Order: sequence, then C-alpha cells, then structure tokens
Amino acid sequence: MSAQDIAARIRTAGLAAIERQCLGEDFGFDVVPAVIQPAPGSMAVVYTLLTSTRSPLLGQPPIANVSQIASPSPTAEQVEAVVTEALRGLRGLARKMLADSNGAAKAQQN
Repeated sequence: MSAQDIAARIRTAGLAAIERQCLGEDFGFDVVPAVIQPAPGSMAVVYTLLTSTRSPLLGQPPIANVSQIASPSPTAEQVEAVVTEALRGLRGLARKMLADSNGAAKAQQN
C-alpha cells in the first residue's frame, strides 16, 4: 500500500480536463481541501475547486468560478464534470461581460 496525495490527484485531473477543453484559452486551476461540520456532531471533507481566466475587458481583474465536491476522495470523472461546468460558466460570463460593455459603449455614443 502507498500514500496518495489526493489534492495533487485532483489538481492533475482538473488540469487535464482544462487541457482537453481549453480551445487555446488560458485558464488557472487550484484546489483546496476543507473539513466542514454539516450538522452537529458530524464532519465532512469538501474540496473547493477554483477555475479562473483573464477578464475579456482590458484592465479588469481575472474572473473565477468556485465549485465544491463533497467527498474525501473525488474521482477523476467528478473533477472533470465540475471543471467542464466551470469552463462553460466562465465562457458564458465573459460573453455577458462583453455584451454588457458593448451595449454601454453604444449607449454612450448615441
């Protein structure tokens, strides 16, 4: 039997999922474990996954998605599902930010 770094395994799975789906875009990824108390007298392990990308608007800070997996040892499939949803959300947010800023720019021109 050997020791296993679960956070490193999650990080590897997350980075691999991003690599397969990034379409040439740059994304950041990190994972943080936490122990929570969902009810008095009980404890649970939760991994918080942070996926980020640069803002589509010049000079603005990066945009990020924070997701959680409640498991002491998430599978690669669970990580990929969360990362896939995070990338979809970040791309949607970037589109919305661009659309909103274009609408504001057009309103100022009129």
